[in-house]
Amino acid sequence: MSDTEMMAALLGVGAAAIVVALIICLVVYLVDAIGIYKYLKARNYSNAWFGFIPFLNTFGKVDATYGNVDKIKVFGVALPAIVVKLYPVILVVFSAITSRISAIASICSLIVTVLTVAVGTVVFKDVMERIEKPVSTGFAVFANIITIVGSIKLLADASKVAPGQYDYTTDTRVLASQADAQGPANMQ
Repeated sequence: MSDTEMMAALLGVGAAAIVVALIICLVVYLVDAIGIYKYLKARNYSNAWFGFIPFLNTFGKVDATYGNVDKIKVFGVALPAIVVKLYPVILVVFSAITSRISAIASICSLIVTVLTVAVGTVVFKDVMERIEKPVSTGFAVFANIITIVGSIKLLADASKVAPGQYDYTTDTRVLASQADAQGPANMQ
């Protein structure tokens, strides 16, 4: 085999690998988008199409899960609701800025990863609780690291819920993550 034939074969294998990777990415995107769309429909969210748009899908998911609130607790820390709704955008901007500063790029990358998993874990747990399919924190962490797992779980469970069954504008159930802590320190 000549050098030219070898190069052509390698380019062919590389092109095939890229096509396969793009198909896998498309399937993962569609499973996630359809799952979020079905969840938003189950919550009677007027902009369920947000499920198909990156960044807006998180905004819609958080909005439909928590409703019209000022603060959302993430592992006990009350954050402004808009911060949680926009956390992917905030973290992308933060990453873009800090990646240019070599002295802090590595630690900031780690911080972004931890924050992404932490906020994503709380939101995923609460999303699943809203459709009465609660998951453990361990599963929620796993689902945020291996995203296709969470996407398949959401798609499977949200598909079983009728559109509007859990209308987010009238749902008064308090989520476990948002409840005030009970115990001696809070007793009056």
